Amino acid sequence: MNLEKVWKTALKDIKESVPASSFQAWIKSANLISLENNKATLEVRNEFSRNLLIQNYYRVISKALETSSGVPVNLIIQVNSNLPHDYIPSLSSIAEDLPNNTSPNGSLKIIPNSGLSSSNGFLPHNLNPKFVFDNFIVGGHNQFCHAAALAIAEGRSEGAYNPFFIYGEVGLGKTHIMQSIGNYLLSKKPQAKVLYLSAEKFLNDLISSMRKSKMNEFRNRYRSLDLLLIDDIQFIEGKETTQEEFFHTFNALKDNGSQIILTSDRPPKAISKLEPRLCSRFEGGLLADVQSPTYETRLAILARKAEILKIKLKPDIADLIAQCFPENVRRLEGALVKLQAYVNFTSRPLTMELTKKVLGIDIAQAEIISAGNKDLTEEDSNLKSGENTDKMLKKIAEAVAEKLQVTSSKIFSRDNTQEVKNARQICMAIARSAGLSMQDISLGFDGRGNSSILNSCRRVRKEAKNDKELNTLLTEIEAQIKL
Repeated sequence: MNLEKVWKTALKDIKESVPASSFQAWIKSANLISLENNKATLEVRNEFSRNLLIQNYYRVISKALETSSGVPVNLIIQVNSNLPHDYIPSLSSIAEDLPNNTSPNGSLKIIPNSGLSSSNGFLPHNLNPKFVFDNFIVGGHNQFCHAAALAIAEGRSEGAYNPFFIYGEVGLGKTHIMQSIGNYLLSKKPQAKVLYLSAEKFLNDLISSMRKSKMNEFRNRYRSLDLLLIDDIQFIEGKETTQEEFFHTFNALKDNGSQIILTSDRPPKAISKLEPRLCSRFEGGLLADVQSPTYETRLAILARKAEILKIKLKPDIADLIAQCFPENVRRLEGALVKLQAYVNFTSRPLTMELTKKVLGIDIAQAEIISAGNKDLTEEDSNLKSGENTDKMLKKIAEAVAEKLQVTSSKIFSRDNTQEVKNARQICMAIARSAGLSMQDISLGFDGRGNSSILNSCRRVRKEAKNDKELNTLLTEIEAQIKL
């Protein structure tokens, strides 16, 4: 029996039955090594992956193998720590149906690290050599951004994605994916002129050059680049001279065929004091919105980080951490680093109770997590079965929008400016108190995850205890929507 053919056929069925992020992070990396006497043996790299597959996808995998092999299957999943690098769970692999994102053998192109770093560990171009595509975890929240970045790095975009504008909240990997492009280019063309810096450093460099009457040197330095990467471009809003200089730098680079990559915490149109001509140019390329990572992606990130830190992370502890830190990759990794430090300093084993104590996870929060983060609670019964939840959400949003002087359409959009985000979180808290289910709220707010909704509700209720104005606002709107 051809094992490779059986496993490839099974993978096609499995892919249709599980979330794409789960398939990429855990199942695609497994390896079928034998199928004899109705016993199928699947290998994974570590115990974490084995436990996760057994607990969540055992039946799906077994059924797919039975269909592809044509015989009943008794599935055995075992650990082989000597599996080649390609089989490490949670490596940054993206879906097979994304065009032109893989090498001929189907795996991501790996960027060699040799020859890139300087004596202090960083490139003279300000790039961090650790920020490469190979260790960037890909999930549904950033898959489009990653595919576009890889296309730019490999030269497949043919200048169409210029500028490449990446936006999203802090800690979601914008800097990592941006610098990956620079590192990739330098690995292929070591003589390429690449520069990475923050918008603040661009401003400081501009001021210093003006003060020293060295503007010609400043312009020559920036306008002769092959690739310019600027982080947090929103920092230039309201700074007229900086915007003027960047406008001309931008035009010069575009005219020379050089690539420009920018990151921001919001889309161009939401940067309030950005000159219209710059906003127009930023929107003239490709915009990529990076969202909070999915649950499966967070598990993949934790698994990779645990391997690096050499922490034995049990699935239930990983689940707790992934659920409690849903919106920020940096905080997620920081939680694991904190646990590692505590375990190393105290020589205590990593248990569930210790995890809760070190990370400050309260009992109520842990109970919600341990209950499986279910959609419905007793308060959901307050909703009449025939009630139109869309109308309810619209009514709540209109009431909140009127009080906070924002538009209700922005509340339902992807606008992540602080005032709109606050209004959206207040809407979620009121919707929950009105009895709407987690699923109803998720559908109403563009598919946001349960953890994100729960955290928003908890934040609003917690702040309302100490903020009389917010508490009054909640009380008034809750009374209004019941009329």
